[in-house]
Amino acid sequence: MRAAAALGLGLLAGCSQPAALDRNAAAPSAMPTGTSSARTPAKPLDPTSPAAAGLVARRFLTSAVAGDKAAALREWRGDPASEQAALSAITTYGAAPVRVGRPGDEDAGMGQRYVTVPFRIGDTAGTLVIHRVAEGVESDDPHAHQWRVRSIDLPPSAAAGMARVVAAGQVPAETSATYQCDGGAVLTVRFDNRADTATLAMKGQSVTLAGQRAASGIWYAGAGYDLRGKGRNARLAAPNGLAKDCVAR
Repeated sequence: MRAAAALGLGLLAGCSQPAALDRNAAAPSAMPTGTSSARTPAKPLDPTSPAAAGLVARRFLTSAVAGDKAAALREWRGDPASEQAALSAITTYGAAPVRVGRPGDEDAGMGQRYVTVPFRIGDTAGTLVIHRVAEGVESDDPHAHQWRVRSIDLPPSAAAGMARVVAAGQVPAETSATYQCDGGAVLTVRFDNRADTATLAMKGQSVTLAGQRAASGIWYAGAGYDLRGKGRNARLAAPNGLAKDCVAR
């Protein structure tokens, strides 16, 4: 600041004597018409583009790291069994810097759109799957056509930390979800985050299923039943071979 002030004084000192007027000097030319110094407005971001999915990933991660779970959950549309554990695990990173990589190419299929976004929180790397329903596909969810976080993939060490967070009681030992299934049936599922089980209740009957290793989403099986799902969608297969598609309320 002092250097800038000194420079300014020097310039003023150099300009203290008025320069002689050169009567032969050409008059300054007028600015050409039709030009403007204003910058060209930036092109609006396409809300359906992978770049927009990257912004959702950044908002989710920065909110979670800052401990603002309400803001982070506004960007989440993953399965209810893992959202609180994922958020609590991310929160343990404290003020670690968040870096979001370039979103991958959009993966399309069956009216769904997916984009994988790499990220790094401090020294821990992971990926987020961002999802939306394709245009023209009807949905009861008013936000279904907007990008939301579908799942988070952390390295084994961080996943183990997530399990410790659950064991330490930083998230509820149990969570529950209610699904509306084909034919009007209502399915209630109680997820035990410590025992890694899901207890199903439907039509006055209940059964407990054990957690299975799923590539993504949820998967529980037992007593002839099989429950799999991603986000708000789930599919329940019964011992008789019949299956019902369900949507979380």
